[in-house]
Amino acid sequence: IEDVLRNRAEELAPYEARNATKALAALWQVMNGLDMEPGQLYDLGA
Repeated sequence: IEDVLRNRAEELAPYEARNATKALAALWQVMNGLDMEPGQLYDLGA
């Protein structure tokens, strides 16, 4: 999901980009909760 948002976001419809950002943010929350140190996503708007 991160790769799509970083490299091909212009190919997505606005609702697809918004949903992908929300999905990535949810996955980040899971990884953070498991102490996996997922990094930061501020530059993607998540």
